[in-house]
Amino acid sequence: MGAKPILLVASILFAMHAARNSGAANDGENDNIVVWNTDSGDGCSTGCEPGCCLRGSSGNTCGPLADIGQYCSKEKATGEVYDENCPCKKKFRCLDKGDGISICAV
Repeated sequence: MGAKPILLVASILFAMHAARNSGAANDGENDNIVVWNTDSGDGCSTGCEPGCCLRGSSGNTCGPLADIGQYCSKEKATGEVYDENCPCKKKFRCLDKGDGISICAV
C-alpha cells in the first residue's frame, strides 16, 4: 500500500520535469519566454488565449493555463477574470483538495 503513493508522486514529478525541459533542444534563443497579449483596455479580459486573465493588485494580466500538479481555479465563462490561478489545461481537471486548495489532476 505504501508504494502506490510514492509511485504517484514520482510520476507527477517526472511529468513536471519532462514538461519543463521539453524545449531544451532549441537554438537557445528566447528560452523560457512566453509573451502574453495584454493590449485590451482592461489589461487582458480578451486576447489571453490559450491562457487566462488574472486579477492583480496593479491590474489584470494574462497568465498560462495550469499544468498537472499546479494550483488551479475552476473554469469560468469565457472572458471572465480569475482571482489567483488560471484553470487547468483541457486534458486535466481542477480538483478541490480542501482548505481552499485546488490542483490539476488527470
